[in-house]
Amino acid sequence: MAQRLARTPGGREVAGSSPASPTRSVLIMKLSVIYDQYSIPRNLRTHMLRVASLGRLICVNLSPTIKIDKVLLITSLLVHDMGNIVKFDFSSNLIKWSEDVAVLKKIQNTFITKYGSADHEVTENILKEIGVKDSIIKTTHEMTIEKLGHILKNKQWDLLVATYADYRIGPIGIISLDQRIDDLVVRNGNKPSLNWSSSQKVETYRKNLNKCEKIIQKYCSISLNSINDKTLENYFEDFLKRDII
Repeated sequence: MAQRLARTPGGREVAGSSPASPTRSVLIMKLSVIYDQYSIPRNLRTHMLRVASLGRLICVNLSPTIKIDKVLLITSLLVHDMGNIVKFDFSSNLIKWSEDVAVLKKIQNTFITKYGSADHEVTENILKEIGVKDSIIKTTHEMTIEKLGHILKNKQWDLLVATYADYRIGPIGIISLDQRIDDLVVRNGNKPSLNWSSSQKVETYRKNLNKCEKIIQKYCSISLNSINDKTLENYFEDFLKRDII
């Protein structure tokens, strides 16, 4: 049987199936090819690369008593925000876009039409179309700040590291947790549909993230707050050559 091809927003075809299909083909592709085929904006690529780099750096410096599937974790972080363009607010002056806004808006509209308007749903549909492992999709779905309380309670180390890494990386690089939270409040606090408009929820997020950092630091041999962007960028080239399955 001929393998079904799905057309990406950039007009290219990749092996896979529609998001609604119960089965899907698995195709090994390099990360750089995936980013290009789905026209992932530069700032979003860099964010995912930084998050994955931080996740890797933490993993290799964790106590051997902590068991994490490093390959699964890093691969998940490299694709965890594939659909985030659907929530970009191009009217905001808080973000400096490095690409033509008109082009980005066109990609955004294409994503919304094809994959949906909710960023997590869009990411999941894209990953299904690519044909990645279900465990990767599950990790990207579970690594949310809303679920961090549950993650902490159950000591799910893979999700602890994943969520922490994501919330240490701001729009232009690695920052402290408090800086990250404050930035999200500034950018999203005026949107009632988002939890960042609730001061009570924001403080819960802040408390859980700081607790997460303390737990990870206890078992990590390097100082988490000494990590800088230059260190993280050392991993970018290798990641872009990585096969994603």
